Amino acid sequence: MDKKCLGYISSSPFWHNTFLPQRVQNIIVRDFCLTHGFSLVWSSPEVSYGSNLYTFDVLTDQIRDCHLHGIVFCSHLQIPYIRLVSLIERCLNADCSIYFAIENIHISSVDDLRMYQDTILASSVSVNWNTTFRI
Repeated sequence: MDKKCLGYISSSPFWHNTFLPQRVQNIIVRDFCLTHGFSLVWSSPEVSYGSNLYTFDVLTDQIRDCHLHGIVFCSHLQIPYIRLVSLIERCLNADCSIYFAIENIHISSVDDLRMYQDTILASSVSVNWNTTFRI
């Protein structure tokens, strides 16, 4: 377990606009790391302040200093799609992989991002369809 990862958990509703308790998110992230042979350093909770992602900004600033292999999210739905792609690119530029535990997605290159980008967008739209587009 020489690949160190940080967990990223959220206090905002993200799955069908409901809350997934942080302790449950942490269990999901921890289990993902154990299954894939990663060493989970800690999980950082994101406190929601509108559209700001303070915790993620701090994590990405410290990626190289901590020699991290990756950041493990509970789900790609934790961050709005419109911000997610640029955040993933920031991590990739710092040689840090991104994992989404529930969806079992691993992004370690721009090619991986291109491969999953449409899937992530479609999933984000379908999950938020009922709350965003009232008929």
